[in-house]
Amino acid sequence: MQTLRAKLTLVGTAGLLIALISMGFSKSVNSIGLGICAAALLLRVISGEKGLVEIPYVRVLIAFALFLAIDLVVNHQYFWTSVRGLWKYMGGFLTMVLIMDALKDKKNTSLLLYTLLAAYGFSAFTGLWQKFTGFDLLYFRPTYAEEAQVRLSGSFKHYNDYGTFLMTGVVVSLAYLVASVLQKKKIQMICGVILFSALSYVLINTFSRSAFVAAIFALTAFCAFFRTRKFSLPVLVIGITLLILFYPPFGDRLKEAFSLTHGTTGERLMLANTGLKMIRHSPIFGLGINTYSIYFPQFRPEHYESIMYAHNSYLQIGSEIGLVGLSLFLLYVVLCLKDSLQLIIRDADSPALTALRAGFFSALFGLLVNGCFESLLQSTLLRSLFWTLLGFVVATARFKSDPVDPREHSH
Repeated sequence: MQTLRAKLTLVGTAGLLIALISMGFSKSVNSIGLGICAAALLLRVISGEKGLVEIPYVRVLIAFALFLAIDLVVNHQYFWTSVRGLWKYMGGFLTMVLIMDALKDKKNTSLLLYTLLAAYGFSAFTGLWQKFTGFDLLYFRPTYAEEAQVRLSGSFKHYNDYGTFLMTGVVVSLAYLVASVLQKKKIQMICGVILFSALSYVLINTFSRSAFVAAIFALTAFCAFFRTRKFSLPVLVIGITLLILFYPPFGDRLKEAFSLTHGTTGERLMLANTGLKMIRHSPIFGLGINTYSIYFPQFRPEHYESIMYAHNSYLQIGSEIGLVGLSLFLLYVVLCLKDSLQLIIRDADSPALTALRAGFFSALFGLLVNGCFESLLQSTLLRSLFWTLLGFVVATARFKSDPVDPREHSH
């Protein structure tokens, strides 16, 4: 039986690695990998394996699950559409659990970290390929040209989604670089510099305003965690200032993010107002899980014919499952972040591990900021990214092994 469980664990880890490496280019491969991992975990449970992953804040999760079940009954007009939406929440939570389960074994910590970094690296490579050839490496999509700006989308359908993915990679790769510097590991340092530089370059060339804003918030949060903040924060400000001064397209796009009249800001404000109308119509239970696009035409302005996402994750979630459901969802995320934040501030473990914790925390914080401008949880790959990072945040708050070099510490 022990041999069988060991084989199932190996299969599950392989499935998770497939899911991680494909997270930046294929939702089908990502789903297959997660499915393999989930099936292996289920078989381990059936076989009677003890000591499986401890799920944090179970009461909040149970309350959220019960509320969603009630919501299915209350908003039953599009029942099967809502069931598919419910599976998105279940699949996301399952992704987090699978990450946490794999990271119980200290042998997997560096393996999963380097696989995640490889996914970011491949995503950066597809953007660089698109930049210099004019088309995407995998799907042969051409670059977007808007207002004389060539915008990269890499292996994603849209440059905003691509920018969101890259933003988290910039923060995580910076954390890896800092951890490598603290451990004085030259090869890792060189790889960290290359990866961070490539991701930053490609991110800038997406010209995604929401990704730019999220990156600034995430990098600020990351720098603020360290005693060197009096040095690193001014360096960050100087770096952004130099980009604005010497690379005008970046500065123009960043200015547009705070303009109420330029670009698509007016449309996004209209979408936000429409989302608020939908929430006011049914503030407790919302209009039904996964039904935003169905009900949007009833609330949009008469002159607006498109059917869009809300461009705001929280308004879209609130319109679908109400303010109660949105509050429970955010409460769970905040509680998970709180545990990691306390460990980072306490700085009780190795400096390298603290740097990685700060990186995962800041990357997830950046995603939450990005959620104010994009419907990121409605994208399959970005939703997988969100729950993956949350899994890393929770797991790294629970062990003392070092993902850069797990041999130096133990659980």
